[in-house]
Amino acid sequence: MEHTDQMRPRFLLKVDGHKDAPDGIGRPRRAADWENGLVKIPSTLPLLPKGSSWPSRDEIAEGDTLYIWVHENTGGEGMRATAVAAEFLPGKGKRMVRLRDVTLVDSPFGNDDIAAARATSPLLRHMRRQQTSHAWLVSPDDQRVLDRLIADRLPDSHVAVRRPMVPARELSPPAASAGPRDEWEDAVRDFHDAILAAAEERKLRLQKARPAQAVFRTTAMLRHDKKCVVTRTSIEAVLEAAHVIPHTGHPVFERPDNSLILRRDIHALFDDFLISIHPKSGKLVVDETLKHTAYGKLAGRVIDHKLAVVPLRFHFAQFNIARS
Repeated sequence: MEHTDQMRPRFLLKVDGHKDAPDGIGRPRRAADWENGLVKIPSTLPLLPKGSSWPSRDEIAEGDTLYIWVHENTGGEGMRATAVAAEFLPGKGKRMVRLRDVTLVDSPFGNDDIAAARATSPLLRHMRRQQTSHAWLVSPDDQRVLDRLIADRLPDSHVAVRRPMVPARELSPPAASAGPRDEWEDAVRDFHDAILAAAEERKLRLQKARPAQAVFRTTAMLRHDKKCVVTRTSIEAVLEAAHVIPHTGHPVFERPDNSLILRRDIHALFDDFLISIHPKSGKLVVDETLKHTAYGKLAGRVIDHKLAVVPLRFHFAQFNIARS
C-alpha cells in the first residue's frame, strides 16, 4: 500500500543510549550530534500496539518521520528527538536508519513524566512494558499525544537572541519590479506605515488572534505540504503559519503567496529578521549571531517558498536593514 504524506506511517524508536544511538551519544546536546548519524534498531518488524488501528507496514522507508526515545536505564533521557529517515539499511542482527533533519526535544521526558498521557495512548502503555530496544508504528491518535507532549515542552525562551526594533522611519518599501505595478505593490505602498507598525508588534508578540487565522493556516498547510519550509518538520503541533508581510487589514496579505509554514522557533527568528530568504537564489540567509548555533547550519539551504516576489523582497530588505 502506498501512503501519501498525510497518511504516511511514523515510527517510535526506543534505543539503547550506549549501543544503538548515533556514535554512542545517548545524550545529544545539539542536533548536529545526531545529524546524518546511524541509529540501530532490532531486526524484528515494527510493532503495532494492541488497541491501535493503523495499517501495518513491514519496514521504515526513506522520508518517514521518527520519534527517538533513548532508554533511561542506558544513560538516556527518554523522548529526545524527532528526525526523518534518510536511509534504511537492513541487516540480520541490527538494522540501521540514517537520520536527517534532527530536532532535539527542548525538555526531554521519560516514562515517569507522562503518567496522564499514557491513559490515552496504547503506544506509550506498551512501550513502558517493553524494556528492550524496539520500533513501533505510531497511529494518528498516538501521534497527537506525542506531538502535544513535545509541544508542551517548547519554552517561550526558545529563541534567546533578540534585536532592538528598527524605527519605522528607517524602513522603506521594497523596490518596484521592472514590470507594471500589481496589487501587491499597491498594497505595500498604501499600507506601508501599518505594515511597519505590525512588524514591530510582531517582534513583541503583541498581535492578537483573528478569526481568519484558521483559514490562513489551513490554506498555508496545504500549500506547503504540512511541513516547515526550512526544516521539513511535519509535526503539526510545532508548526505555525507565518505571514511574510504582516496582516494589516488589506485582503492581499491573506493570500497564500504571502504564507510560509514554519516550525515555531524558526517562525520567531523569521519575524525578528534573524533569518530570511534571498529573493534571487531562494537560499536561507542567517544572522551572524546565529552562526555557531544549530540554526547557523541551515544557512544556504534552498527553500521552496512559493512566495510572491513583493513579500519576498520586502522581508529580505528588512533583514538587511536590521544588519545595517
